[in-house]
Amino acid sequence: MAKTCRELKTPVISGNVSLYNETKGEAIYPTPVVGMVGLIENVARHCSHGFKDEGDEVFLLGDNTPPESSIGSSEYLALVHGVVKGDPYIDLELEKRVQRCCLEAIRRGILKSAHDCSEGGLAVCLAESCISNSLGFMSNYPNIEGGWMLHCSAKHNRES
Repeated sequence: MAKTCRELKTPVISGNVSLYNETKGEAIYPTPVVGMVGLIENVARHCSHGFKDEGDEVFLLGDNTPPESSIGSSEYLALVHGVVKGDPYIDLELEKRVQRCCLEAIRRGILKSAHDCSEGGLAVCLAESCISNSLGFMSNYPNIEGGWMLHCSAKHNRES
């Protein structure tokens, strides 16, 4: 986590990682908590995760290749198969480019919303973006390459 923060030049003001937690006698996943501070130069151009208006376009920034090995560490693998394992990989150079692109698009007023695909993949990202403001989503691409794995993968370096 420290390497990633240094690489992305992200100031962290506080943090804690609880590696051995339990609730009701059951172990829970390690829980890192990070406190951060940021500056929004133009509050009129702030961005949240929910879709804003009907008819807006949705873009997927970052690595859109079929996620052959990225189903590991995913919510899909845990919920459907009861398997909690995997070695999530993040390409820090690509992540820097994705974040710079996203931030610049927000600054220019091109993006009204942005959401990561890290928990539950693209499927959960799109669902949460719809639910936030009670808007739907329709894709013009019914047979996206990669199928269900692209939608459920928690592959890093992607943002919608």
